[in-house]
Amino acid sequence: MRKFAFKKSALVVASLLASPAVLAQQLSEQDTAEASSGLEVIQVTAQRRVENLQEVPVSVTAISPVDLERKNVSDVYQMSLNAPSFQIGEDNSMSIRGAGTLAFSTALDSSVAVAFDEVNLGRRFLMGAVFNDISQIEVLSGPQGLLFGKNASAGLVNITTAKPQLGFAEGKVDVEYQLRDTTPKDGASIITRGMYNLPLSDTSAIRINAHYASEDPVARAIKVVGDPKMDETTDDYGVKIKYLNELSDDLSLYIIADTNKESGVAGNFDRTFRSLGEGSGKANYVAADGVTPGKENLEYGADGDNYRDVEMGGLMAKLTYAINDNYELSNIMAWRYYELLQSTDDNMASNELNINFTDSEYDQFSNEIRLAMDFESVRGQVGLYYFHSEQFQDTFLAGDGLLPGFLQPNFPFCVGADLTQGGMCSISNDYFLGADRVMSMDTNSTAVFGQFDFLVSDDVTVTAGLRYTYDEIYIDLANFQRYNFFSRIGTPALREETNSADNVSGKLSVQYQYDADKMFYVSYSRGYKGPGYTDTPSAEQTDIFIQPEVVDNYEIGAKTMWLDNHLIVNATAFSQQFDDYQVQSFDATISQSVIQNAASLSSDGVELSITAMPVESLTINASATVMDSSFDSFPGAACYPQQPNCSENGTFDAAGLTPPTAAKFTSTTSATYEFDLPIDGYGFVTFNYYHRDPINYLISNAPQTRVGNVDQFGLNIGVRLDSGWDLTLYCKNCTDEKVPAATGIDAGDSAVYGTASVVQSWGFNSVRNIGLRASYSF
Repeated sequence: MRKFAFKKSALVVASLLASPAVLAQQLSEQDTAEASSGLEVIQVTAQRRVENLQEVPVSVTAISPVDLERKNVSDVYQMSLNAPSFQIGEDNSMSIRGAGTLAFSTALDSSVAVAFDEVNLGRRFLMGAVFNDISQIEVLSGPQGLLFGKNASAGLVNITTAKPQLGFAEGKVDVEYQLRDTTPKDGASIITRGMYNLPLSDTSAIRINAHYASEDPVARAIKVVGDPKMDETTDDYGVKIKYLNELSDDLSLYIIADTNKESGVAGNFDRTFRSLGEGSGKANYVAADGVTPGKENLEYGADGDNYRDVEMGGLMAKLTYAINDNYELSNIMAWRYYELLQSTDDNMASNELNINFTDSEYDQFSNEIRLAMDFESVRGQVGLYYFHSEQFQDTFLAGDGLLPGFLQPNFPFCVGADLTQGGMCSISNDYFLGADRVMSMDTNSTAVFGQFDFLVSDDVTVTAGLRYTYDEIYIDLANFQRYNFFSRIGTPALREETNSADNVSGKLSVQYQYDADKMFYVSYSRGYKGPGYTDTPSAEQTDIFIQPEVVDNYEIGAKTMWLDNHLIVNATAFSQQFDDYQVQSFDATISQSVIQNAASLSSDGVELSITAMPVESLTINASATVMDSSFDSFPGAACYPQQPNCSENGTFDAAGLTPPTAAKFTSTTSATYEFDLPIDGYGFVTFNYYHRDPINYLISNAPQTRVGNVDQFGLNIGVRLDSGWDLTLYCKNCTDEKVPAATGIDAGDSAVYGTASVVQSWGFNSVRNIGLRASYSF
């Protein structure tokens, strides 16, 4: 009987992907005499208030704790398994609808913002690694900066953790073990989570979250020369304390304090050689390490430090006062910080660029005061927002460039030359090759905003909103002021300046409630991402200021329920245009890569989401994004080695090329079948499938860095008992399709030998994971 049920589930999945109309016909033929409650009503906060997902004129993918568990998603970088419009690129950068931050720089904000418990995070390091006690995650497509604090020109990841509960004590302990049996040394991970909710009085409670995770790397060093600091395994632990006090019927106080520490490079710097270009200067060194480059290569050599230590945390306080039945006033004050110390090697047991060191500190303070109002014919909110951040970063790169040690002290290299002995060296260089940069940057952002829903009739609602933002940024940047290099990566410079920008962004939408189960909407929104600086200037540069990025976004959507709430079909067609897109490009006048407002980008497509319950024991979810995204104009894009249409200065116009991580078609599908047990509780089987069309991680679309079709399968089998025990056996990427998290051109081979060698980064979902998860609720 169970085998038949699973086959039936697979057939329904196939028909769902083929045609919603076919599925609707099948569902209508089910026996409707059975009493049923239908699909769960999903509540979201996409407009900063709790609403039914089916009534919100925004493209939202809501991910519940159950969704996270059934796909075994433990951090934000694995969320593409739930939201096909969401993708991860190089250095764990995020994109939505093909748009993200295409520059490796901490002097720029991300185009995809993250809000954690209503606090906008200025840098991705503030998120922490492991999900714990999540209430809900919402992936909002398109510009969201109007209501969510800062930037979010491409979209927003809105993460909410569970609040303390009044009146009862509860707790949960969760332990998860994963084996990555196809990685070197059979890597593994263990993740433990704990939660305890304790009432302190009739009106107050405290909720404590704690976690510890240890993750072995996907890629390992098979040859290590010398005694470098090799911290390959990532250890992550943290504590979050949440306090809620309903001070009166009208006044409440909510406080969150947290701290988190993470060490190790796994999941961040698991990098190997994918291929070596013809004439590569590294071929002999890589071969001597015993490494064979390839699409499934998980090995590298090392002779330099490879470690990463991050500490982050903060404090948030929200005070809410219900003035009367129509008005509510709230204030959210938050402070967040991180401290980062890391160094990475060059993936060889030979010294090309053995030191890639970063020391970074960041603090942000924000305060938002908001007045929400709700009347019979109009509802909305107005507010004031203030944000201040301070960032310090010391970056140091150095190496021998594979130059033999006996040559270095001699002219013309003069590395460590003894000037007392005479000779041709007039200077003693500290290193053969390298870069040296110290940066301090302050940001101030102030905004006033408002958004209102006008209930024109029982069926028609018009939403209008505006936000005025004023940004001021300061930078103090010093290049090559401490060390001498024979060959510099960059140019000496001292820059200090302040700039500002302002912007009016907004939204206008009209939604029509056709009946109780069907809503249609059209909307226009303008998004804004604040200014920044290029952090690789030269003395010859006249302008290092990066202008704000703006986007115009048009949508038409439908949110519909069918068959007595047993079938939900939501669809959004979108068209968006980015101008002054902030990207990494090549400045031929100074012969180096810089960040510039160099591009315009357009993206058109459709997002589709279908949820069905053919029978009460079977739930099916399918989502897909079909997209055509391309650069409209991008002069100054850096060529890859031996690119046919490259100009003499090493650049070309990337107009017409697809941006990194922008797949033509991406889809996720899951089916969960629940069944009774002979004991108190129930069992379940969940099947997951993820597909992504080919993508490229480089702006130039270099053919060597292209990653083809991705098809990954997952399976969960588990039981949930009334006694509080949950047990799940699962696999992710069950067929072990090795998919890199990013690819790129090796800088050394490209600059010195003019050939395209490719490096690849690996994530935890890049290989098969077999796991067991056990939790106990009490």
